Formats: sequence, C-alpha cells, structure tokens
Amino acid sequence: MRFYLTFLFTITISLTITSSTLAQEGPPDTTRWSPELALQYESISDAQISPDGEHVAYVAEEAVMDESTSKFQEHIYVAAGDGRSDIQYTRGDHSNMNPKWSPDGSRIAFLSTRNGAPQVFVMRLHGGEAYAVTNSETGVRDFQWGPDGKQIACLFVDKKPEAEQKREQQKRDVNHR
Repeated sequence: MRFYLTFLFTITISLTITSSTLAQEGPPDTTRWSPELALQYESISDAQISPDGEHVAYVAEEAVMDESTSKFQEHIYVAAGDGRSDIQYTRGDHSNMNPKWSPDGSRIAFLSTRNGAPQVFVMRLHGGEAYAVTNSETGVRDFQWGPDGKQIACLFVDKKPEAEQKREQQKRDVNHR
C-alpha cells in the first residue's frame, strides 16, 4: 500500500509539472514585456540631424535569429524632417552604424562591417552606392568630418598583441602574465 501511494504521488507530481511545462510552450504572452518580445522590435538609435535640418539619419537595429544565426544587425535610414519619407539607405547581411553628415549635408559617412572590420563608407544623400574611404586591417573605431568636408579624421583600432590573439583563439578569458 505504501509503495502504491508513493507511486501515485510521483505520477501526480510528474503530470502536474509536465502539464505546466506544456502550457508554457504555446504562443508567447504578448500582454507582458519579455526578452523574447523585445527581440521582435527594432531598436532606434544615433539620430543625426542634417546641417540644413531637412533630414534625420538614424540607425535601426534588429535581432536576426534562426537555426544558425544569433546576432544584431544595424542599418541606416534617412527620414525627411517633416515626416513625409523614411528610406532605408543600407542593406545586406552586415551592420552599418554611426552615421555622420558632411558639413554641406550632401553626403553621409558611416561605419560598415561589409568588408570585415568596421570601415568608413560615404554615400550621397540622393542615392548611389556607398564607397569605402578606409581599408584598415583592424578597423575604425570612430571618425569625424573635417570642417570643409574634404577630409575625414579616423581613430583606428590597434592591432592586438600576439599573446592576446592566441588567448582569443584558444577561448581563454584569463590573462596569465
């Protein structure tokens, strides 16, 4: 009798846990904010007003997740100051970020990972293909237009020491000296 009660109690607990677990596997609860729900929305950042105030360049970040990918991807959009248009300026499987207007407002410079490490690209406001203005092996951390729009100053990423590169390849987080 004791064995039977213990067995019955165990089955009852198992069924309760299983049914509550199955109930949670349905569609996500959209009445409460959750990390899963947050990933379904684009995040907007880095709004930059053009020198003439007619346009706003900004970055939209979206989560890209499937069986083989889990990353955030950023693209640049340009909206009219009056709200009449909102155009995606960059596309692709890479990220584009940190838009900055040229002093005359005719071009937008930005960082892009389309060639690997972040590089500075420039694109005309009224269309055309973006073109790279840097080609650094380690990438660009930040940049700024010169006052006349003819030059761009850049902060380049330093090359990592060989010992640090080796640790990263071995996926070792501790720095032994």
